Amino acid sequence: MQNVYSWAAVVCICSVIACLTEIVGSDTKFDKTIQFVLGCFVLCAVIKPVGDLAAEINFGDIREYSCYEEQDDMERMRQELIDARVTQLAQTKLSENNIVVSSVQASVSYDEEGQAKSINCTVTVSEQQKIAVPEINRIISENFGTEPKIITFGSG
Repeated sequence: MQNVYSWAAVVCICSVIACLTEIVGSDTKFDKTIQFVLGCFVLCAVIKPVGDLAAEINFGDIREYSCYEEQDDMERMRQELIDARVTQLAQTKLSENNIVVSSVQASVSYDEEGQAKSINCTVTVSEQQKIAVPEINRIISENFGTEPKIITFGSG
């Protein structure tokens, strides 16, 4: 806010100087030239701080930052969508084999280039569903190439 007050003070001072100069230099054959020069002087006093502010802002950095941020968000959303689809597929494969589980959570690991590297699958079963663990291992291994992590809850 201090910068705005300083800018307003400079504009006022320039305006006063322009008025005094015009009063002192009036009634000459250069009256129009003096008015033009004084107008340019006041205009520069008004515009220069705005130009200085615009010069300090590097719009390329802002654009580049927002692009990288958008790319990161898009990549994160893509990975979340893939994880959800793989989880849904694992649930479907288990259901097709009449296996009921409490929950399935799958996630995909990626390498440095963003390529899928491996699938991690966690299956939660109750004590009553524990009998299906060998079949769960077989189905997940055949379809996803990985051994699932089995979590058992409840007491038997």
